[in-house]
Amino acid sequence: PTLDQLDSIDSQDFITVFSPKKSCSTATLIHILQANRHYFIEKIAQRGVLLFRGFTPCSTEEFHQLVTQGLGFVNGILKLTPFTLQMAK
Repeated sequence: PTLDQLDSIDSQDFITVFSPKKSCSTATLIHILQANRHYFIEKIAQRGVLLFRGFTPCSTEEFHQLVTQGLGFVNGILKLTPFTLQMAK
């Protein structure tokens, strides 16, 4: 799973919207997030808000998986590794 599967648009001053270039499941998005976690964490630090639109289906459980499995948030806290912290500097 690569970033070239996604379109991204910086809208407003602090929001980046990601949408699939073609039909894409939430499970695929989770794999893209996992494979490119450092990119998305940097994007959160730069922009503040990431919005994912157009991924199907997206139930409450799938959204929870996006946050916990895809980005590594646990109980609302982003779990950072030493590599992630070094990248953010």
